[in-house]
Amino acid sequence: MTKYTRLTAAAGLFMGFALCSATAQPVEPWREPQDTAAALLEPDRYAWRLFVALNWPANIATKDADTSKPFGAPGSVVWETWRNVNPLSADTVFRQDGSDPGPWLGTGGPVAVARVERQFDAVPIKQQVFLAARQRSRAASGPILTFDAMVGNLNEVRLNASTYEFIRQNKLFNIQGQVAQFSAGKENLVFPLAAKEVKAQWRKIREADKARYHWAEVTRNNGTKETWGMTALHIITKDLPNWFWATFEHIDNKQTGPLPDPDAPPNVGWLTQSVDRVACPTPPHNCEQAPSGIGLEGTKWANYRLRGTQIDFIDTIGIPTILANSQIESPFQRQSSCITCHARATISRDGTEDAGFFPPSVGPPVPEWFRDPLTRQRIYMQLDFVWSLRRASPASQ
Repeated sequence: MTKYTRLTAAAGLFMGFALCSATAQPVEPWREPQDTAAALLEPDRYAWRLFVALNWPANIATKDADTSKPFGAPGSVVWETWRNVNPLSADTVFRQDGSDPGPWLGTGGPVAVARVERQFDAVPIKQQVFLAARQRSRAASGPILTFDAMVGNLNEVRLNASTYEFIRQNKLFNIQGQVAQFSAGKENLVFPLAAKEVKAQWRKIREADKARYHWAEVTRNNGTKETWGMTALHIITKDLPNWFWATFEHIDNKQTGPLPDPDAPPNVGWLTQSVDRVACPTPPHNCEQAPSGIGLEGTKWANYRLRGTQIDFIDTIGIPTILANSQIESPFQRQSSCITCHARATISRDGTEDAGFFPPSVGPPVPEWFRDPLTRQRIYMQLDFVWSLRRASPASQ
């Protein structure tokens, strides 16, 4: 069996590769899906194509798929080998000194080839910042939501090679490089079609739950090891001008109340219904089942659900579209729009500010977010929906 042999005909055909027979015929090399027509016309099906491809077992050395392994095999998956936006990570996109992070395959040396280093992010994501601010407003002396490095839910954001190389080529890995784009007159950055970003959410799980989760081993500062399970996964791609948005969750998230892990915050459950036209072809497409015939059966991935996709700010009659993940947009799921939130990803002329995150934020952007309402002069340059660019630091002088 060669490196480029698919082990299941269903998965190979679904992902857009050449159909292999039951005797396993060689097919073309694995590649990340990039299909504008599918994103626009069959968004839910395209979301699952991405899910399967990006969660394929990884060849860590080359940062792509190990097609000698079947889908669902244990170990790191493709997106986990991509570059981390966390400045504290060894394979970061945004170094703390603002320097060039180097070639795509140039970080980490032989040790990084052996395994993916887990570096979850202790910096609050935008939604967590909002929740903390809301808590402050409700009770000055009450609890404030923090994001401790080993408590509750943790997240990581990773960028694929196309996204990463665009950042390097345009020197967007530091604040000065981004400001230079603003000063050159750009109103918006435009990433290449093949650009992708993944945001994963994790929580500590019991040993007995490992078979049902994609999991990673985390070492605490005191040397003890814990098992963390992936509870949610955002995937965004530049297949469309305003990006393609898909979000997945573990089926356990549907329940409300406390979870088995005592350190995890209470689970709020799913406040919006899932929409998946692949698993649930009959309207209203909310059966909340895993699709069949795409290779999920018998794997840990059968426990994950597509919560929905988003390709525009509004629907055909002008109603704002909603897309939320219960692990990320917990209390305001009914008023969450990924595409609207990310439209606010911006930078000011001096690099010190952005247009901010003000949920509930749904529907199309308005010019006042980006321009002075009186002079109409630009206040911010859009970052092409990529909030991750705000992780950049100033370059050391």
